[in-house]
Formats: sequence, C-alpha cells, structure tokens
Amino acid sequence: MSTEPVRALKRDRVGHEKEMTTEAALYRDGTLVANVFTDCDNDFHGLRGRVLIVALDGAGFAVGVSEVMRCTTRGGTLDIFTPSSGRETFIQKFPDDVAARVVSLDIYQAHDDNLGAVRNRAIGMARDVVAVAAIIL
Repeated sequence: MSTEPVRALKRDRVGHEKEMTTEAALYRDGTLVANVFTDCDNDFHGLRGRVLIVALDGAGFAVGVSEVMRCTTRGGTLDIFTPSSGRETFIQKFPDDVAARVVSLDIYQAHDDNLGAVRNRAIGMARDVVAVAAIIL
C-alpha cells in the first residue's frame, strides 16, 4: 500500500471560449483537495463551472465519489463587474479506508451542470456501496 497521495490533472474546454483546469490530490487520510482554475474568454456569456471527482481502485472500480463542487461564476469579458477568471480550492473528506485503496482519480468538469446524474451513476456502479455511501456528507 502506497503512502503517496493520488494526483490527477485535467484541462477541459467546457463551452465556447470557456476553460477549466482542475488539479486534484487525494491524501491517504482521506482528504481530497481540488484546486480549480476557471477562465471565461467569451464576450457575453459567463461560466458556471462544476467539478466532480471519482476515486478508482486498482481494478478500475469506483470506490468513492466527491460532492459536486460549484465554482464561483465567472463573467464574460465585457462584464466589468464580474471577474472572468479565477482560482479556488475545495476540500472534502473520504473515509481513510477508502482512500487507502484508491489508485487513480477521474475528474469531470462541466459548465452550468450540477453533474448530479454523473454522480448518481458512479454511486450506482460502485463496487463497495457501503464505502461510497459513507462519503455522502
């Protein structure tokens, strides 16, 4: 069993001139830290970024699912009252016995979508339902 944190990085274009980059680390004590950068270069329409992280074991089974992280709304470039880019950090807690089994993280990013359907599907397919249910805060 490794003592190193599990790390993942994902950059996505989530809409016309809208980009998100998430760096995630799951520490072996169960602490999940997600650093998310959102950037909206669209002149008129803002970005409402959402992030969901699924923790996978060595067999590729989902053993943990984060809560949906709702990023601060970013304004279009012509919106002088709302910043069009920014960075924020989210911290969530997984059970440490689940964190010990995780070998990789899948990051899902979207604009203006609560990712609830993805989260529910991941929970439904999870190999260890008890462990996943314990994550839901």
